[in-house]
Amino acid sequence: MDIILIIVGLVFAVLQIILFFKIWGMTNDVNSIKKKLRSEDINEVDLAREVLKLHLMAKDDEAETIITDNLLTTIIKVCGDIEIPRQSKENMVNGVQQRAEKLYALIDRPVPSSVADVNVGKLVEAISQF
Repeated sequence: MDIILIIVGLVFAVLQIILFFKIWGMTNDVNSIKKKLRSEDINEVDLAREVLKLHLMAKDDEAETIITDNLLTTIIKVCGDIEIPRQSKENMVNGVQQRAEKLYALIDRPVPSSVADVNVGKLVEAISQF
C-alpha cells in the first residue's frame, strides 16, 4: 500500500513540474504578443501623423494609398504569424479595421471593401500554404 502511495505521489510531483513549465512558457508567449502589439501601436501613431500631414497638404489620394497599404500589410502579417492563436488574430484584425475607419475619417473618405471585408479564415489558410 505504501508503494502505491509513493508511486502516485511521484507521478503527481512530475505532473506538477510539467504544469509549472507549461504555464511559464505561456507567460512568455503573452509577453511576446504584448511587445508586438505595443510596437504596432507606435507605428499607428506615426501613420496617423503622416496621413494628417498629407491631408492638410491636400494629398488625400496619397494618404489613402498609405493607409490601405499599411493596414493590409499589418493584417497579412498578423494572419501569417503562427504564434498567435486564431481567435486572437480575428480580434487583432478587427482592431486594425477599427483603426482604418478612424484614419479614413481623417481624410473624409469611406473605408474600401479591401479593408472592411477581410476574411481572416481565408487569409490564414492562404498564408499557411506557403
